Amino acid sequence: MFSYYLQDWLGCQADTYAKSACVTDDIARLKSAKFVIDWHNYMWSVIKDKSGIDQLTLPRLVEDGSEGKDSNKDTVVRRKPTREVVERDAAVVANRRKRHNSGEKKERKSLKRRYIEWVYRWEGACGRHADAGLCVTRAMREDLQRAWGVHAAVFYDRPPSCTFREFTLNDKHELLLRLGLGANGQVFGANPAEDTTRFSIRDPSTRQVQLREDRPLLVISSTSWTPDEDFQILLDAAKKYNDVAAISRSTSPATRLPIIVLVITGRGPLKEFYMEKIQRMKMEYVEVHTPWLESQDYPLMIATADLGVSLHTSTSGLDLPMKVVDMFGAGIPVLAKRFNCIGELVQDGQNGHLFDTATDLFQHLYGLATGFPTHCKKLHKLKQFVLDDGLPSWEENWATVAMPILAPNLDPHFERVMAR
Repeated sequence: MFSYYLQDWLGCQADTYAKSACVTDDIARLKSAKFVIDWHNYMWSVIKDKSGIDQLTLPRLVEDGSEGKDSNKDTVVRRKPTREVVERDAAVVANRRKRHNSGEKKERKSLKRRYIEWVYRWEGACGRHADAGLCVTRAMREDLQRAWGVHAAVFYDRPPSCTFREFTLNDKHELLLRLGLGANGQVFGANPAEDTTRFSIRDPSTRQVQLREDRPLLVISSTSWTPDEDFQILLDAAKKYNDVAAISRSTSPATRLPIIVLVITGRGPLKEFYMEKIQRMKMEYVEVHTPWLESQDYPLMIATADLGVSLHTSTSGLDLPMKVVDMFGAGIPVLAKRFNCIGELVQDGQNGHLFDTATDLFQHLYGLATGFPTHCKKLHKLKQFVLDDGLPSWEENWATVAMPILAPNLDPHFERVMAR
């Protein structure tokens, strides 16, 4: 729960608000304030995904593609299962199949479905009751209107400009020196005595930092290590890259594939499972590392990378991954898993590329990494686009989208004070 200027507004975030919506609304009325919902995702879709329900029939005011016709029909929501999820959770799947024919299982499924349908209707009712709404994509704005008749303004997530930004070569060099030692020895090749890393070197006379011509390609990905991110796609792509890179070592610098240092941040229940799998892969030209980063080092680590990878897919298909927003804020292009509305953030071929399969991801890595760091024009073009076409800051977004809704008659003096 959070408050706005002089408590004229009280609001809550949509993907967690079902439990607190009534309380927030009641407090707003008691304080003669207005109630706003910040739609980041749908709680019903999060519960559906965690429950493992692939298909669910839900009522909508307007059918997708019907342009207002037959508004009382139901729509079917599906979540496409993947081969990797089945492989990873084989034991769980086998156990579920074993219990499939039991009446107890059917009853639990029925109860889950009824609960999700209740949450769905509850969210819609709260949305219609609110005085205003903000959402994170144009696709979500349209879905809110079609599903429940709820109107919301599009307020895109943006990174704080003071943290996720371009950093100097000196800042990056100092970070790599600090993070030089890893569990398997020299991850970033730090040599404090000589002031060098595998990626950068400081001239002892001028104290200027330069990037090395023989440096690896630094790729970063952030994951929650949970089943909702299909991490196997990245591993399969890395294996394909490793095999091709081994062949390319005897070619010219313009066609040679560099070693990839893949830095993966985040914690989660499947981390150990995948790390054991990575060790068994024994890749020579793709090094996977999971360093622990302090909060102040995370934005700098992103800015130090050459390329980002996002495996995020939304439970509703209507919200955007904040990790990609952070990567763009730090000035690096992104390879992102394709889903419904990701095109509102990642422009394929301009600030990154989209992929569906491990083969797609490998082909993008191959095309961008070839000839790195000197002869990789495609990667340089993507990075330059990200730097030149920077996203509007959070502050700019707030001023142009949220403030006209939340404080249309804001005192100009207060606005000047807040801008200091």
